[in-house]
Amino acid sequence: MTRMLRAGAWTLDLDDRGVLRHIRLGDHEVLRGLAGVVRDADWGTVEGVVTIERCEIEEDAFSVAFTSVHRGAGVDLAWTGTVTGFPDSTVRMTFDGRAGSPTRTNRIGLVALHALDGAGRPVDVIHTDGSVQPSRFPELVAPHQPFLDVAGFRQRTQAGAEIDIQFEGDVFETEDQRNWSDASFKTYSRPLSLPFPYTLDPGETVRQSVTLRAAGTLPRPADRAPRSVTVRVHDE
Repeated sequence: MTRMLRAGAWTLDLDDRGVLRHIRLGDHEVLRGLAGVVRDADWGTVEGVVTIERCEIEEDAFSVAFTSVHRGAGVDLAWTGTVTGFPDSTVRMTFDGRAGSPTRTNRIGLVALHALDGAGRPVDVIHTDGSVQPSRFPELVAPHQPFLDVAGFRQRTQAGAEIDIQFEGDVFETEDQRNWSDASFKTYSRPLSLPFPYTLDPGETVRQSVTLRAAGTLPRPADRAPRSVTVRVHDE
């Protein structure tokens, strides 16, 4: 089941696994996805059993809370997620996890997938010391991480809207997913320069959040009605 949500100028889809998809400002897709991921020591995804604990949806705001339990392949972790949206065009997702027993992992936490149509566009990268570095999403495939030591991004749309994406709880970095034939840029935590796999001890926690804010000249929310698509197939 997919829930279509709106917060100010933002529209997005929330599926029953707690994954946000197609996060749009007006008709412009900013993030292809935003989700909590749990990987084992071989980069395998350990799927979770998700329970929706609260779901309050209004015309211009929402508040959803869920739990996700992941067990198997050397992983024993449960996390609570919240997704909230506000009429002032703010969307926030949180991840609050705790290991139940020793957990060997390569990655646990929130992952954001930036839409590929941002390739070549300017972006300000906010580093963990508060400094701001003007840059661009790579137009050509980048073999190495284009952005390191990431605490946030600031972007401006062609229509004049200002977008701020803030990452908290760890040091994040960005890789070019086109290296793996995926149409996005991925921002994730625990830099790959650190040793992996690593171990979470019983009771050890992982707490992270991602916040999106929009200001300036904001578009009207995108039409959330399903769009029809016509496909013509020719014999040749």
